[in-house]
Amino acid sequence: MGFAFAFEAVLRLRRSQQRQQELLLQKANEEVNAALREVRTIAQQFAQIASSFRLDSDLRASELHFNQMLCRALEERRQKGEERLAKFRGEQAALAAELRKVWRQREVLEALRQRHYQTYLLEQSRREQRTQDDVFLSHQRYLRNTN
Repeated sequence: MGFAFAFEAVLRLRRSQQRQQELLLQKANEEVNAALREVRTIAQQFAQIASSFRLDSDLRASELHFNQMLCRALEERRQKGEERLAKFRGEQAALAAELRKVWRQREVLEALRQRHYQTYLLEQSRREQRTQDDVFLSHQRYLRNTN
């Protein structure tokens, strides 16, 4: 009789749940990284505009006004980007916590399965040893009876 683990279906479910959580966390990581890149890009654009203010002292009023409007728009985009980044980081943390929970549940079942398998191997070894002992004793009795 082969090894059979009573909770094999549950273990497969836990493995599947863990894989799903890993994929969700990977997606959340990508969203965090994209939002972070966006915030950094906006900061670079803002720095370029600020640098142009300092370098070009002969700006016309219209150019100055345009740059100020551009700075305000960039600041609004930066704030929204920061809010998105914070939201994505919160989701990322929640998904990471859920992954740890699912991982622990799977690990418990894996450990239980391993213990059951070790017990199965031990019992199988004992059965084989008993069979060999029985064959040996039968052979010994046969030899005694024939002499």
